[in-house]
Amino acid sequence: MTPDAHGMLTQAYARLADDPEAALPLFERAVQMDSSNTLALRQVGSLYISLGRPEDAVKAFRAAYLHRPSDTLALQLAYLSSSLGHQEEAFTIFQRLRQSDAPDIRESARPAATVLALMLCADQYPWWTRAQAYPFYDSRFENYVVSLSLYGGRYLEANRVTSLYGVLSVVTDTRSEGGAFPVIFSDNYALAGGGFRFTPIVGLTADVQFGLAVNLLDRPTSQTVQGDVRAVASYGGGLYAPLHMPERVHVHGTPFADFYSSFGYYTRYENAIGYLQGKAGLRVLEYMYSCADVYLRLDASVDTRADFFNNIAEGGAGLRIVPNPWWGIALALEWRRGFYWKTEQAGNPYDRYYSSVRFYLLFDRSLCW
Repeated sequence: MTPDAHGMLTQAYARLADDPEAALPLFERAVQMDSSNTLALRQVGSLYISLGRPEDAVKAFRAAYLHRPSDTLALQLAYLSSSLGHQEEAFTIFQRLRQSDAPDIRESARPAATVLALMLCADQYPWWTRAQAYPFYDSRFENYVVSLSLYGGRYLEANRVTSLYGVLSVVTDTRSEGGAFPVIFSDNYALAGGGFRFTPIVGLTADVQFGLAVNLLDRPTSQTVQGDVRAVASYGGGLYAPLHMPERVHVHGTPFADFYSSFGYYTRYENAIGYLQGKAGLRVLEYMYSCADVYLRLDASVDTRADFFNNIAEGGAGLRIVPNPWWGIALALEWRRGFYWKTEQAGNPYDRYYSSVRFYLLFDRSLCW
């Protein structure tokens, strides 16, 4: 460092506590005199942040990192880049910092890299894809039910509000039987279709979908192949527990809550059906990429035809394990107590009140290209 640069830095630090804004040009001049002074560059970057100039701060931190790389500086640069919307750059830095020698740097970078990876995957443009699978076992009917869906679409605008999409889906179970006297525990069909999706705000989606459904059970009142039209609006959201991904088992009680609702008309059932579900609980354990949650939940459904099986209310408790958020997989074990809430129970062969234990293997995530 030259004597002039040293003198300028002395003046800058003298002004820093009382008048940061006046200190900034002094630090800038010190950097001009000695562009390899990483301490001055980092101080300039910090002042840019405090004065609302994040883009300039990124440039200062990048210059400091080039002269003297450090994981601490890289982490600061990654967070700053992410806040400015430079997600790919931030993700690249966070990914590298997952292998840092410093445990605190690794623990900061690990969840940030995972969240950004999921975000970048979900925000692909103009094409998007999503896969969902919800197989579960229901102890009440000793039945395995499987629901699989694969969506692929193309956004019509850069704001990702509207899109056209195609869908393939299958729903089946192990207890239902066809024939002259069918016994139905779950609908059984394979569907191919397409539609228009409108997403004006985060969490709110409206779909209008047209397709063909193939009935997987022989039922005397239904054709094997049927047209399938559905118009469904859904809305969901929540307060989610943040990811920490510690390198040691961490037991705590971070609260979370979420809900999902939908209402739509389905030509397959000649019926309009609404669903509402909500959960509230605690994230009780985390280790590396895995976490465990306990929660209470409420579910309700209603329809316009007053079918007993579409008019229920349930409450219960559950345990959910997420092996790795990037996989999009969760395991859940739930106990539920429910009842058919319509006063009129015509056609209902079951007790009005019931209990059930259900085990779910859930998969839901965007697919990256």
